[in-house]
This record gives sequence, structure tokens and C-alpha cells, in this order.
Amino acid sequence: MSVLFARTAACAMALWLFAGAALAQERATHLAPSAWPDGGYERFLKAQDVDRTKAGVAIGRRGAVTVAYNGIAARAGLEALRHGGNAIDAAMTTVLTQVAITAGAPISYFGMLSLVYYDAKSANVYTMNAEWNTVRGETDPMSIPGGINMASDEGLRGTAVSGRTALVGGFMKGVGAAHARFGKLPFGHLFEPAIYIAEQGMPVTARLAEKIRFRSNDLKRLPETRAVFMKDDGSFYAEGDIFRQPALAQTLRAISAQGTDYMYKGPWAAKLVAALAADEGKMTLDDLAGYDVIWDEPLIAAVGDYQIQTNPPPNLGGVGMIEAQNLAAASGLSASEHWSRSGPSLRTAVDVAQMAFVNYLPEPTLKQLYPGIDFGSGPRMTQQHAVELWSRIKAGAKPFQWELPCRSIRMT
Repeated sequence: MSVLFARTAACAMALWLFAGAALAQERATHLAPSAWPDGGYERFLKAQDVDRTKAGVAIGRRGAVTVAYNGIAARAGLEALRHGGNAIDAAMTTVLTQVAITAGAPISYFGMLSLVYYDAKSANVYTMNAEWNTVRGETDPMSIPGGINMASDEGLRGTAVSGRTALVGGFMKGVGAAHARFGKLPFGHLFEPAIYIAEQGMPVTARLAEKIRFRSNDLKRLPETRAVFMKDDGSFYAEGDIFRQPALAQTLRAISAQGTDYMYKGPWAAKLVAALAADEGKMTLDDLAGYDVIWDEPLIAAVGDYQIQTNPPPNLGGVGMIEAQNLAAASGLSASEHWSRSGPSLRTAVDVAQMAFVNYLPEPTLKQLYPGIDFGSGPRMTQQHAVELWSRIKAGAKPFQWELPCRSIRMT
């Protein structure tokens, strides 16, 4: 009995010490910019509005994080690595910070998220689709008012605002699913940089100011958005103003503590459904609670000497990327002078990039533009498809024709 008691007491002491060490590590892990080395946060803030020709990279002893924009988000991801996190922790910290920095302009926390993850230990590649779901009650989508066109700024904004245009976004569900499967740091820590930025505020960049101006009519339509994007004097936040998002910080704190169910099954979900219903939307709590991400095998294709592993359908971005690489080879772009130094290369790059919009064109339009070409996912990944498609593009079959501005010439 005494031996058993001694062993039990020793195990209890070991568990207590382990729990104490874990608690100490939990308290020591702090990813918010207030804990970054002196001057780091301010330096990255100043660099936010610099246009770059190369992606920004944050490099440390435990790895590197790269982004196309918003270098401060990459720096936040690097902080996750510095505190013992892995690639998923760094990636999720980065994307959460990016949305706060951009005020949800390109992608919101109820937007979409795609993931390609390489696990070095198993040498396996995993893909996750956390994109849009349609609404079950929306049985007549062609009657949804409004639409967009690319002929004008007004067309790009969309022609009608309605709760019926809202889809079930998977961004935050994807963050939670990725962390649950592969993450190492406590979930709540991933939100710390984004919460800090939302609470403390940040200078509005020229790019963000332009996004606010572009959507000004939409942003001033509801009192909730006016409270976020307009100042006390009734004007919109402009370049250089300090932009704070206290309500967002409160939401992120709730998600970091309660998990993604707060958005998909909890108070946030109820508020969203009520707000959409007030705008004729048909989304229900069941639409939100029933959302789940899609884990799948990667889509694999050979492009030259390289192998690409990316997201499979229903995500069509991977198919489009492979098609674009094959078009670059078929057009000679990959062997030509870089587009930033060559006018002809730039024109070719624009023609190739246009094909990204193929995913959004109805089938009758595709058949009219490119009769006889199969735009199924399989054929689009082949070099033969790219050669035939490029021959049609060269002959003038393009989704969009860029109109040159007319200039009057005075003869004297």
C-alpha cells in the first residue's frame, strides 16, 4: 500500500509539474506585436504601403513566411514559428492578420480559404477546400437581383445589394479545421496579432483608402458599417488616419476562446442570419451549422521539369494555375524577356491571365468563343489543350477585349 501510494503521489507530482510547465509556456507564448522586438511593428507598418515587384518574406531561425502583400502579416506568422509553432500555426496566424490589416476588403473572416499542406514527416500533401457553400433555401438563383460587369467601375461594384447574394463562407471554419488537424500552438494564440491590430489601430494605407472609396455607397448604407468605416464627422477614413476595429477585436476574442462554433452555431451566426433576413436573404442557422471543409488528395500535374501539387476541383484555382503555366510555355512567355521589362511579354502575360476568368463564363459563352475545345478539368491540364487554346487566343478569341482610351489630336 505504501509503495502504491508513493507511486501515485509521484505521478501526481509529475502531472502537477507538467501542468505547471505547460501553463508557464502558455503564458510565455504571446504573438501580439506588443511583444515583438523593439521597433519591429512600426517598421513593418511603414512598409505596408510600398508597392513591390517581389513577394515580401519574413525570415527567422525557425523558418520563413512569405506573402504577396501585407508584410506585417508575414511577420506575425514568423512570430508563431519563433514560439515553437509549425507551418500551419504560421500560415493561419498570417491569414488571420491579413484580414485585419485589409479590413476584409479582398477576403473577409466569412470569406473563403484554400490550403495545400506538405507534411515533412510523412512526405504527404494534403489539400483543404473551405470555400463558398450555397444556401439550401435559395432554389431560384437566377432571380437574385443585381450582377457585375467589367465595363465600368459601377459595374464592378455590382448593381444591387441584397441578402440573397450572401453565400456560406468557410474561411474561419477552415482556420479551425487546419489547426485541429495539424496545429501545435494553442488555438487562441493564432488570433493575437489580429486582435492587437484591430484594437490598437493602424494607419490607413493608400490601397485600403481606395478600397473604402470604391465601396463607399455600400459601406454607408447600414448603421453597422457606418460605425466601422466612418469617423464621427461623417467622413470616411482616409490615408494616414488611424483605423481601429473594436467590434472586430471583440468577435475575434470570442472565436479564439470558444472556437469556430461561435461563428457557425453561436451568437455570431444568429446575428448574421437575422441581418440577412432583414435584407431578404434566405440563409438559415442550419446552413451555417452544416458547413464543413473538404479534405482531399492533391491535384498533380507535370509542368516542364516541375511537378505541381495543388487543390483539386471543386476548387478551380489549381486547374487554372496549371493551365496558365502550360499557356506560358505554349505562348513562348516562359522563354521570353520578363514582362516587367518587355512590352510584348506584358501583352502575352495579360492574354494568358485573362483565362483565369474562364471559370466564371457560362458554358454557351465558352462554346461560342472556343468551339470544339473541351474545358473539363482533365483536358485543361494538358499541354495539348494549351497549344490549341493559345492558337485561338492569337487569332483574337479572348474573353475580354481591352479598349484603348481615345485621344483627340489637334492639327495646326
